[in-house]
Amino acid sequence: MKTIGYLLPSFPDLSQPEIGDEIRAMQARGHRVVVMIGQIGAGQGEPEDMLIAAMAHAPANVRAAMTRAIFRRPGRTAHRALAFILAQKKLPRHELLQAGLRIASLAREFGCDHLHVHHAGAMTAEAIVAARWIGITVSFTAHGTNVFSHPVDLSAKLAYADLAICPSAEIVEAMEAYKPQAEMALIAGGVSPERFLPSLKARSNGRLIHFGALTPTNGVDDLIEAARRLGDACPPIDVAGDGPLAAALRKRADEHGLTDRSVHFLGAVSTSWIIANAPAYQAVILPYKNTTTDTAPTDPLNVKQAMAMGLPVVTTRIGGIAAMVDQAGLLVEPGNVAALANAMKTVAGLDERTRQALGRKARSHIQGRYALDLQARALSGLIELIGSDRAARSNRKAA
Repeated sequence: MKTIGYLLPSFPDLSQPEIGDEIRAMQARGHRVVVMIGQIGAGQGEPEDMLIAAMAHAPANVRAAMTRAIFRRPGRTAHRALAFILAQKKLPRHELLQAGLRIASLAREFGCDHLHVHHAGAMTAEAIVAARWIGITVSFTAHGTNVFSHPVDLSAKLAYADLAICPSAEIVEAMEAYKPQAEMALIAGGVSPERFLPSLKARSNGRLIHFGALTPTNGVDDLIEAARRLGDACPPIDVAGDGPLAAALRKRADEHGLTDRSVHFLGAVSTSWIIANAPAYQAVILPYKNTTTDTAPTDPLNVKQAMAMGLPVVTTRIGGIAAMVDQAGLLVEPGNVAALANAMKTVAGLDERTRQALGRKARSHIQGRYALDLQARALSGLIELIGSDRAARSNRKAA
């Protein structure tokens, strides 16, 4: 199977554990994976992700002699690297060429057959240059923020990459508007049902939980306002996570007198903590919403993790979430605090039999459509096909 160079702008990151999971799933399918990281995370990550980071390579550390050597040995598609450099508008051309040559040096040194990038930013541009320079294939996964909030040179990237992975139907539709020459594939992010298991206890702890980064699009401000409206009827809520809004959200909860009564901030937690503790809760509250500066995730991993653990989910009807939740949770409109408060009250009042039945339905839905192995199988199959499909077409033309 192909050796895949995985390019990550920053890694590890507690807010994106799915990337490490994907790498391990691709390795389990038989791929040799060479990880290249733009910026090593500052000690924040799962232990298994820290191990990946420890064995990764940094293109920035490639010596100038190696880039000069690779520059003198272009592959058969190097002209497309130069054409892409001219087509894109964001990055200085000389700097992009140098960055691409550094990645190309590592890819050739470690025998990469394919490059795959997460996020359609600068590193995707650099990977396209690298792949085209040495004559291998290249793909990228476009996340919602790359398409809806901060699109950069998507038209050029879709013209010169071989494959674009879209985690949701909304991203596919948006990318189709660029009339892509790259193949497009809808592959939702996966979660491992073998890791995220339901509780064996007969009853929940009666508490609600939100887990995830404390950012504007995660809607914790709406959760706090909903708790204020519920007053004494509000069930206890644990907020697990950290982020740029942490201090402001704690202050708002304090001002409403909620901190000691119903809303409890747990700070940053690891995926291991979620696996060990979240199944005991009554339900998970994830009120995503768009803001004036950013868009909510269209394929949020947290929803799938909660469902895999057999937990009812209260979330919002945004992006691909409605299809993801199906009939296994409660959906409200983004930003509708009154509806969110009612849904929180409803899920907190579910009897144990109904709650567990909803949780079983949620877990079954994840196992059938969003399991990590299904994602890896689909991605692996496409990556394996890219070069062979092109070679078959070339052979037919030659014949």
